[in-house]
Amino acid sequence: MMDRKMTRREFLRMAGFGVFAVFLLPGLKKLSLFKKSYKEAKYYKKLAG
Repeated sequence: MMDRKMTRREFLRMAGFGVFAVFLLPGLKKLSLFKKSYKEAKYYKKLAG
């Protein structure tokens, strides 16, 4: 696989996936954690009265 040259298009696509993984995945995790903690806080508030 490494013996043939990579085209510019393939390289850009790989770079795009790398950027997507670095920037978007941590953001998605933060969003899901925030939503979860918000739901938990609402639940405990209800439980406490």
